[in-house]
Amino acid sequence: IECVISPWVDVAPCSETCGPAGQVQQTRSVILAEGASEDVCPTVPRSQLVPCNRQSCPVPCQYGPWESDPDGGDCSATCGEGRLRQVRKAIA
Repeated sequence: IECVISPWVDVAPCSETCGPAGQVQQTRSVILAEGASEDVCPTVPRSQLVPCNRQSCPVPCQYGPWESDPDGGDCSATCGEGRLRQVRKAIA
């Protein structure tokens, strides 16, 4: 065997962590036996861009307004410092 084509190797991490546009550049080498000429090796691409991390991006949670908790009762004090339980719902 006069030449061996190495496996593809990522040059850098994927350009995106999620979504439709992620790409990674890969390269590979042609390794020649001692004294061999590159002319005997097949002509192959040595660089390529391939898709990566194409899964959907997570959607951050969104919350509705604060509301009195129906099970929380009334304010704990009629004057001064008191406590009132409130809740809000995740809407997305």
